[in-house]
Order: sequence, then C-alpha cells, then structure tokens
Amino acid sequence: IDVYIVSLGGENGGLLSKVKADRMAVWKDMEGVKERGETVEAKIQQVVKGGLVASVNGLRGFIPASQMELHFVKDLSVYVGQTVEVLPIELDIRKQRLVLSRRTLLEAERDKKQEALFATLEAGQTLRGTVKRLVEYGAFIDIGGVDGLAHISDLSWERVKQPSDVLSVGQEVDVFVKSFDPETKRISLSIKDTMRD
Repeated sequence: IDVYIVSLGGENGGLLSKVKADRMAVWKDMEGVKERGETVEAKIQQVVKGGLVASVNGLRGFIPASQMELHFVKDLSVYVGQTVEVLPIELDIRKQRLVLSRRTLLEAERDKKQEALFATLEAGQTLRGTVKRLVEYGAFIDIGGVDGLAHISDLSWERVKQPSDVLSVGQEVDVFVKSFDPETKRISLSIKDTMRD
C-alpha cells in the first residue's frame, strides 16, 4: 500500500497514514486532469461567501459566483444538490486549494453555437425564440443557443412600460431579425415586426 510519512522517530519509529496517501493520490489525479484540460463532475454542496462549495472525487472545490453562469446569478442556492460539469482552473496541492469553472465550458459551447448560427443568419428572417431574461430596456431571446436583444420599443406596437408586462421568461415567441454584427456578436431582434401594426 502507499502511505504518507507524517513523522519519523519516536518509540514506534514513525507515524504513517494511508488516508493521507489516498488523498494525495486524488490530488495528483486532479493535477493531471487540469493539465490535460479535462472536465470533472462536481456535486454542489453549499453556498458560501463569493460562490459555491462542491465535491469533486472526494475533494473540496470552490466555484466562484462569477464562474457559475454566463451572466450574474443573484441566488446561487438553486444550484445546491445539483451535479454540474466543471473545469479545474486553479490547483494548489500544498494549500489543498481547488478552484473550478463552469462558465469556461458554457462560453466554449456558446461560441460553437454562435459560429453555426451566424453562418446561416440573415437580416429580415423570422425565427422562433425563447425569452431568457427580462431587463429594464428589453428582453434577451434565445434563438438557437445564442441570445439576441429585443429592445423595449420593439416588443409591441403599443407603448410598453415594463418588458414583464408583455413577456415572461420561458415564453416562446416569433422574432424578426433586424440586424446582426458577427464581430461584436450582437443580434438585434423585434417582436412587433412579426405582427401587424
């Protein structure tokens, strides 16, 4: 068996630990995972200041709040109990520190979808989309894995005070592609242009 030498000397000649050796082996494995750029499954355990604590192969890992999603999440407690795919981005065996990121994977996935979408996107198209987020100035609508913005003035022919008055998150809508910029990855959408004035 592999053992970790805790101390030498004393009446028994030395103090050894198999538990510590097993833990070191797991840390070494994780180091290899990070070097190869592989992903791991992380079970979210609790919300702490600045992020989430997760268990990865028996190790305690930390996911900063900014590394959980592509956008800011106010309430991280919704993730507790979930198992998510993450990428180790920082590892220090001596300090037993493991920092994980889910955002890096989401960004790579989004970039792939963006590339595919922009290859076929045309101004003047009408597409089916899903409302992802409502903000004061409009709504972000997912059109095939990429979000486009429908400005508040493009939501309805009637005056809209709050986007939530006419839309709700998760709602499916038809959207008209007003314009898009492959450089900045910005897509301007309109809901009112799919309806009669």
